[in-house]
Amino acid sequence: MNLLTGEGKKTMRLILLAIGSRGDVQPYIALSLGLQRAGHKVRLAAPALFEDLIRQYDVEFQPLEVDTRQLMESEKAKALIISDRNPLGFLLIYKDFADKLLGAMHGEFWKVCQNSDGIIYSPFGVIAHFVAQKLGIPRFATALQPLGRTTEFPNIMLPGWLKLGGGFNYTSHLVAEQVLWQPIRRQVNDGSSALRIQPTSRASAARLAGGTSCHRILVPGCAA
Repeated sequence: MNLLTGEGKKTMRLILLAIGSRGDVQPYIALSLGLQRAGHKVRLAAPALFEDLIRQYDVEFQPLEVDTRQLMESEKAKALIISDRNPLGFLLIYKDFADKLLGAMHGEFWKVCQNSDGIIYSPFGVIAHFVAQKLGIPRFATALQPLGRTTEFPNIMLPGWLKLGGGFNYTSHLVAEQVLWQPIRRQVNDGSSALRIQPTSRASAARLAGGTSCHRILVPGCAA
């Protein structure tokens, strides 16, 4: 099925989970509008502080109790913005996110995703993968940056001018997946255990952390 054209299947009730700052949430408003034009019924779940922003586009809003503002406005976050693409700074914020927010998401995500036919989630909402698995519905991770494995360019945590060939590029994505997975491993596995789902394999989990998850019902040709 093509979600944005509506070809191949009936209208779906979709919930989009957008976690992060305004820059993380606003692109999902555009995606919500596109899905609505394709005939789907869409809810956009995001921290409550974005309610006015989302509702002004006539998108159904589902508030999340998780508050990312304090984390995004922390001194670490401000330092990261100033440093401009500092991988170490990003990982410090990422670890804070895992410690303070991720563990509490599985219960809330389980609640807001009920009565949905599919879940679309931002990388910070990785717990949604397991919620969809428990509910038996399709899921799709939608990264705003190119996070999939490729030989064309290195992972985004490395400088774009680094030209060391396709093998290096592909390996950089494998390494980045592990770098992103390890800080959230405990919280994600705790969440999957709370939902009574078998913890994911190390390789699959790393791909989830790297923003690679899809379902062939939503994305034709997807192997996941």
